[in-house]
Amino acid sequence: MKSLLASHLRPIIDGQDVATGHLAPAIRPSTGEPFAEFHRAGPAEIDAAVGAAAKAFRHWSRTSFAERKRHLGLLLDVVRRSHVEIERLIAVEQGKPIGEARAVDIVPAADTLRYLSRFLGELLA
Repeated sequence: MKSLLASHLRPIIDGQDVATGHLAPAIRPSTGEPFAEFHRAGPAEIDAAVGAAAKAFRHWSRTSFAERKRHLGLLLDVVRRSHVEIERLIAVEQGKPIGEARAVDIVPAADTLRYLSRFLGELLA
């Protein structure tokens, strides 16, 4: 897995990193200093992302509850394995302490993924 704090962050459209040619700084709110550059999406990239999302939805809407639960479980595994890096990124991006990022962002997201990966069928029945 690439570092979430890579120096040039690109939009991911249809599974591909897209270089937009329009770089913008990501600013650390606590210091006002830039900590990374990201590729800013323009109208063409936004249209491509919407098209890719519509295509993905058509595929996803045909998947079984069991397959959806499996994917949610895989996502939970990624959050568990990467939580330290994600917490650091949230802390830098939002200017909050890592403990707060963990308590307010990571733990609730993991709890929701865990719950959905176990009870999706019952919730959607």
